[in-house]
Parts: sequence; C-alpha cells; structure tokens
Amino acid sequence: MMKIYKYLNQEDTIRTINNCSAKLNEPANYNDPFDSLFYVSQEELKSAYKIFINYYLFKNFYDELILQKKKPVRMKGLAKIFKKDLLMTASALKRTNWYEAQLYIVPFVSFAPKYLKKREKSLQKQFDSFVQEKINEIRRSILVSCFSEECNSILMWSHYAEKHKGACIEFEVESDDFHKVFYDKKLPLLKLSDLLSIYFAHDFLGKNIDFQKTEYRFAIDPLLTKSEDWIYEQEVRCAFSKKSRNDLIYKDTKGNILLKMPKIQRIIFGCKADKGFIDKVTKISGDIPISFMKMSCDDYGVEIIGE
Repeated sequence: MMKIYKYLNQEDTIRTINNCSAKLNEPANYNDPFDSLFYVSQEELKSAYKIFINYYLFKNFYDELILQKKKPVRMKGLAKIFKKDLLMTASALKRTNWYEAQLYIVPFVSFAPKYLKKREKSLQKQFDSFVQEKINEIRRSILVSCFSEECNSILMWSHYAEKHKGACIEFEVESDDFHKVFYDKKLPLLKLSDLLSIYFAHDFLGKNIDFQKTEYRFAIDPLLTKSEDWIYEQEVRCAFSKKSRNDLIYKDTKGNILLKMPKIQRIIFGCKADKGFIDKVTKISGDIPISFMKMSCDDYGVEIIGE
C-alpha cells in the first residue's frame, strides 16, 4: 500500500470529496511544456526507417498480389512462393499484433533502387511526418492524474492548493496503475522502432492500439519521467489509454474526465484555509479524518496539527 496526496483548490476539494475521484488530463495540457516529450536517437531513427520501408513494400506487394490479385508476367513460380510469404506474414500479424521487418522483403530494397529512388524524398518526408504524428498521438491518447508522496511541500501548497487556501486529500492505493515519477536531466528515450512495429501491425489489421496493455506500456513509460527541476513535487502518476475499457474512468456533467479513487483517508486543510471553506468541507466529509496545516515557527515549512 502507498499513501499519495492530491493538492487541490477549494472548488476541486469539494468535488473530490463529493464523488471521490481525481481529474484526468492529457499531459500536453499541463504547465510544463516538456511534459511527456521523448527523445529519439539517430540509431533508433535509422532502425525505424528500415522498418518503415520494409512495411511500405510489404503493404504494396500485399495490396497488388493478394487484394487486387494481379498476375505477374514473369517468374510466376517465384511469385507464387512470394504470395505464400505475404499470406504467412498476414497470419502472423493477426496472432502477434506486431510487425517485424520481413526478410523476404529485404532483397527488394536492393533490387528496386530506382523504384525507391524516385520516391526517396517523398518517403523520407512521409516518414518524418508519420513519426511526429505518432508521437503526438501518444500524447493525445493518454490521460494522466498527478499526486505527490508528500503533503507538507510549501511549493505544492502554493502552486496547486490555491496558495495554501485549499486542501490536500490523502488516499491509500495499491494499484499497479500508480507509479513514482523519475527525475532526470535528459529527455526519456523512445523505442521508436518498437513503436512502429505496433503501429504497422494495427494499421494492417485496421485495429486501434490500447497502450494500457502490458506489452505496449513501454510507449507511455516515458510519461513517468520529468526534469530534475520538478523533483520537489515527489510526484506519483497514473496513466490510462483513452482507448482502454476501464470502469473506473467516467465523465461528469461538466465534461471533466474523472478517475474513481479508493476511500479518502484524510482531508488536510491549508494554513490559509478560511472558516467558510472549512465548514463546507466538514459538513460533507462525514467520518473522514481531518487535519490542519500550520506555518512553522523557526523554518520555511508547514507542519500538520490534528493528526
């Protein structure tokens, strides 16, 4: 079990207590412009481009020989074997949902330089556009809610709890969906070649990708890395794919996307919370334990009273 804390303004405190939920949002909407950005190495770009060309040829051959049933003029025997290979790849994609560079396609990259040369610029441009689109798609397809391991950070109270006028809600969680954020000086590395293997397989099969599945989690793991400048937040995050079916996620009447949370363990009022707000909360909180923050006398900090 792990204790986590949600710093909230007064309005969101009332909402959270009433429906015991936490807001989910796209990482791109957070105040850090680097949030959920990835780094792609040159080595990964080269590997990804090879898979991109391989799939480009496979898809074209499959469309012509299998779907359009075009009959080759020459080397009919070789074409017959080639068609079997294409069908075997299609069958494998249905089982694995993963596209690997097909060895029988590789020779065509060498045998058809003119064919590819004519399209080299457009293919490179298409690849660059495709990569950027898919990276942005990950950012748009994931919903995140942020918590902290600490309840006594004066910066967190100042930034997220209405300048200490709001409250901090304590939860206790054991779900695998909650992860501690890793802080680093460098952007996280994205395994682009693996990501394209997923996308191409799903593109071929006409399926949507659910990044919540364990085998695809590597694509959203970089969402759990932030700049060292944010280390004071001691953040804990949960991340969900928009395409996943999850009974814990729902929309309220205002269109907010919410995550159902376990029972609230405690409500902690900021050191500047006014009586009106405290009265509202205590009226609806029932038997939830309540504590208060007060400013320390001899240092720059806050401490809990009423534990």
